[in-house]
Amino acid sequence: MPFHPPLFAAYPVLYLWSANVSQVYADDVMPLLVRVVAVALIVFAAAAVVLRDARRAAIIVTAITVPVLVFGHVDRLLQPVGVGHAAQLAAWIALIVGAVLVAWRRRRWLASATSALNIVAVALVAMTLTSILPTEARRLGAGIPVIANAPAAASDGTPQTTRDIYYLVLDRYGSEEALRLLSGFDNDLPEWLRERGFFVADDSLANYPRTPLSLGATLNLGYLDDVARRYAGTGDFGPAHHLVEENAVTSFIKHQGHRYFHIGSWWDPSRTSKAADVNLNVAEHSEFTSVFLDSTMEPLLTGRQRAGEAPAGAHEERPRGLDSHRYAALYQFEQLERMPSLPGPKFVFAHVLLPHEPYVFRADGSPTTPDEGRTAVDPRLQVEQLRYTNTRIRAVIDRLLAVPPDRRPIIVLQSDEGPYLDASKTTRSRALRIRYGILNAFYLPDPGEPAPYTTITPVNTFRLLFSRYFGADLPLLPDRNYGWPTVLLGSVEDFHRRTLYDFTDITQELRSGRAQGPPRQPNPTDD
Repeated sequence: MPFHPPLFAAYPVLYLWSANVSQVYADDVMPLLVRVVAVALIVFAAAAVVLRDARRAAIIVTAITVPVLVFGHVDRLLQPVGVGHAAQLAAWIALIVGAVLVAWRRRRWLASATSALNIVAVALVAMTLTSILPTEARRLGAGIPVIANAPAAASDGTPQTTRDIYYLVLDRYGSEEALRLLSGFDNDLPEWLRERGFFVADDSLANYPRTPLSLGATLNLGYLDDVARRYAGTGDFGPAHHLVEENAVTSFIKHQGHRYFHIGSWWDPSRTSKAADVNLNVAEHSEFTSVFLDSTMEPLLTGRQRAGEAPAGAHEERPRGLDSHRYAALYQFEQLERMPSLPGPKFVFAHVLLPHEPYVFRADGSPTTPDEGRTAVDPRLQVEQLRYTNTRIRAVIDRLLAVPPDRRPIIVLQSDEGPYLDASKTTRSRALRIRYGILNAFYLPDPGEPAPYTTITPVNTFRLLFSRYFGADLPLLPDRNYGWPTVLLGSVEDFHRRTLYDFTDITQELRSGRAQGPPRQPNPTDD
């Protein structure tokens, strides 16, 4: 009995899941897996009816399924050796023709071929499950992550604000000090914000130097100590992602009567929100689904662009690779500028992945070259992309404030972490100040307490806002910073597959290590 077609169809999805098991939940994968397997079963059943032989139909369907679903993977392997699409297609066509000949003319081979394909399919699927099942079992055993003692913020009867609230997160946007240390760049945006009434926390530092940890703490009004204890010794990003996707801040604000507008990035944890009243995102599919589709023949069949090719416009249905980074940001800025025209009160959350690399913008907004976009660390390109980000943020802020004074919104403009850098080219002290130094600015209409202060960290952002504007009893927490004792940046994936949650308090080291002067230039012998 042939059962290999749905297994061969499932394998590419399961392989991608197993390769990224620490980054995704089953909920992210199962809808796609069900669709792919269902299509394979339908095609197999139809072919079996037409050919009146299930074994012949199975061999032919599998021979077609494999190249369709792995074309992109093979393409990435063959491109470096100069094998183009035409040569690869010719090889796949030859394979399909050979499978048809075996199925049609070699009847005595059908039983052996079917058994062999069944065994190979089962073995491939089983290999992926060896990493998927233990991870999912561990997650079920640990339960849904929560932040211990995170207060349920409740109003004490004080009149609640009807002002709109904007929480704008610019990923890897450094403080003034961090940018000077990194590239000598003198950023004029903080002073521009002060001129428009913002309080800029000059010495604000990230609580954690990884986006899911940082946003997870901020959006749940507390540190991740309890989560770290429950998931110690793992590199499973899933619990941290869960804290971003389902958090205390959005739950509280919705209960205050604000509509929640979520302007999503292409990064899955902040792409959409189940709690949002309105989700706005240029990407049709999740990041996992988009990566899977790029590994198939779909871009070739539909004529969609691959990384580095410019699509027709900012609203390309599913931009890919470097383009997804560029056009997602353009879409987010566009949506932010139209928000004041929508009725309130509303809470707007936008996680914009700028000036975070890849480098896809020059200072004037024009695109970089594909090679520049794939550059890992380049201070010059970082500054170009940051200058463009400043231009768009100024336009957004001017638009948000271009309303009568009694309608001006509450605005938090904040980064989750500081700029990325190659820590091997500088001292630990300097690198810490760069990696943790963040932009953190507040526009707070109406006088009130508590007030922001120069060293406030993101974990206290919504404790301050909810206490000040909603009468919640939320005392501010001590401003602490966490990192890893042997890894500086939190960017070494092999390390974090084992010890993501094994961070320690580095507040004293960070606050005492105020480096001065220009960064050390690499020696010619540096790798």
